[in-house]
Amino acid sequence: MKRLAWLIVLLLPAIALAQVSFETITVGTGFDGSLNVRSADLDGDGDIDIVGAAESGDEAAWWENTGTGWDYHYLGTLYWATGLATADMDGDGDIDICVSPATVDNVSWFENDGIGNFTWNELVTFGGARDVAASDMDGDGDMDMIVCSTSSGAVSWLENIGDATNWPEHVIGTFSSAYHVDVADIDDDGDQDVAICGSSSGDVGWFANDGGDSWTLNYLNQSFSDARTVAIADMDDDGLLDIVATSRGDDIAWWQNGADVWPMHYITQDFDGADSVCPADIDMDGDMDVAAAAVTADEVAWFENDGGNWIQHTIDASMDYASAVWIDDVDQDGDPDVLAAAYYSDSIVLYSQMGTPEPDPVTLTLTRLTETIPPQGGTLVYGAHLVSTLPNTIQGLRFWTTVILPTSQEFGPLVQQPFTMTPFMDVEIFNLTQEIPNYAPAGQYTFIGHVGFPNNPALQITDDFTFTKEGATGDSYVLNPADWPGSGFDLASDSESSVLLENSVLTSVSPNPFNAATTVRVHLPQTEEVTLRVVNLLGQEISTLSRGQLSAGQHEFLIDGSEMASGVYFLTGAIGTESVSQKLVVLK
Repeated sequence: MKRLAWLIVLLLPAIALAQVSFETITVGTGFDGSLNVRSADLDGDGDIDIVGAAESGDEAAWWENTGTGWDYHYLGTLYWATGLATADMDGDGDIDICVSPATVDNVSWFENDGIGNFTWNELVTFGGARDVAASDMDGDGDMDMIVCSTSSGAVSWLENIGDATNWPEHVIGTFSSAYHVDVADIDDDGDQDVAICGSSSGDVGWFANDGGDSWTLNYLNQSFSDARTVAIADMDDDGLLDIVATSRGDDIAWWQNGADVWPMHYITQDFDGADSVCPADIDMDGDMDVAAAAVTADEVAWFENDGGNWIQHTIDASMDYASAVWIDDVDQDGDPDVLAAAYYSDSIVLYSQMGTPEPDPVTLTLTRLTETIPPQGGTLVYGAHLVSTLPNTIQGLRFWTTVILPTSQEFGPLVQQPFTMTPFMDVEIFNLTQEIPNYAPAGQYTFIGHVGFPNNPALQITDDFTFTKEGATGDSYVLNPADWPGSGFDLASDSESSVLLENSVLTSVSPNPFNAATTVRVHLPQTEEVTLRVVNLLGQEISTLSRGQLSAGQHEFLIDGSEMASGVYFLTGAIGTESVSQKLVVLK
């Protein structure tokens, strides 16, 4: 039985439905009017701590992650503390804290000594700041502050000139009832732009940075009732940054970056009192989900991106006036966790994602290279990539194939190939074939590849893709395996085939998982526009591999993992009109 259990661990399913569940951990209570929350390693000990702002209690505080609990640390009394940002503001290698109090004429930042002791610095250059963000606005290598005021509508950035309390103001513009900001290079021109929403105005828009303190305001919507939060993320994996916003009118929506035209897409129109939103790939399936908080529903939830449809999953429906969400891998186990603040519950809560398996030690990935088979039959060509991170040799394995016919009947096995899995095997074959006979019925087929032990379903991994047969020309429909020959997964003779179809586009990453580095290979049958980026679970860019036109042929890109922490990342972007999304796993 020990060997059986060991093999089950070794041969985990390569493709499985996301099973996302959360453990509720109360971080702070009695935090009067808890309104906002962020996370960062504040004391330099390698784990993630938590920062909060309490509006009614006029307080900012942080909670130290001790490994067994959370120790409270008072930062300061700030009247109507609302906005939060964490960043290295003074360039000394540790994380500082920015806080905006909404009713007084100052913005504060707390300077970290590196071990969690903070010095309070007040800036008196901006009135009634409702929100604050941190970014390098002038490209000089240090972090500036971006602030907005709901009362005046003023939007500005405060320049970091190395003086703790003197931060010159640069006016960005005016935005009615400006309530919340986010900052990123939205138009991909090399400088930082500002997304913004207005509460009573219901406006959502963004300021394009034209350089030299010149800004252009672009409205996305002026009837998004009581807009409360904006966030910037690539929601459709096209390499362009989109904008997400919430409305107290129960809406969460995103606007698709199309340069001149930004189509609006609803995530939900029924999240009662939607207040806060944070995008991230919560279920780690390669697309962007969102976590959200609703003040009227008293709910924290996440919305699963199911190919453009959105499925709501309640995390907690007992957070009285849930006012903020934030996402980070707080417990550093490789999956995203959700942080939330609840105004009337006076609490900061961590929802630690549970049950997410470790990266599969053995994976099988199939790549479809033929999409359509003609009525007279033909050859289905595909690629297969088998990766093992195990140091063991496993004998007696088989690679075999089956098909699910348009009648929903599974037929096979077709090809059967025995092989031995060697330690750390990483093999990729691009020219595998499967013959489809002329009498095969018209319709959509599912082609399935299997690796493991055929007589034990618990010891198998699979991957699949679909293809279409346009018609049938045979007089009879009798399933005969002899009519369905194909090439086997012959590892001994073709351990890394370089044979590629002339009309195929193929992207591979090897090794994956990886430690110090991995290589991305792209085969192009013709010249294409190629955008490839490495992003983390929050969609934040780690590196850009390609942005521009590439000629036909094989191209290789190196991902340097030496500075990347252990965890899950994604290769995203587009090749021509086709989107790219592939999970990357860094193991240290």
